[in-house]
Amino acid sequence: MYKNKKNIGGGPMSSVKLPFKKRSDPFDNSLNADIEQRQETSHSESARKPLKRTTRSGSAEKDFSGREKYTATMSKDLRKRVKLASIKDGVLVSAFIEQACKDKLEREGY
Repeated sequence: MYKNKKNIGGGPMSSVKLPFKKRSDPFDNSLNADIEQRQETSHSESARKPLKRTTRSGSAEKDFSGREKYTATMSKDLRKRVKLASIKDGVLVSAFIEQACKDKLEREGY
């Protein structure tokens, strides 16, 4: 009944072409050397190229050199008011907050 089927009855599995790629051995030293070489190459390339950042929508690339990312928390009501004010002024919320900080520091003499 199974005489026409391949590898039925104890034949070697290596003769069958499988539809997927065999998993590589993580302890194979030649693979580790190749991975390390790729990592070194990518690190040296990234050291030469400045990072490019885009807005969430991906619309425009801007130069963020000399700028620092920060995270802050505030009350929901204040956040809503800041968003509305920034929309009325036609600027990003972060630009509105940055300008407000500059104005406050200037008023207080810093």
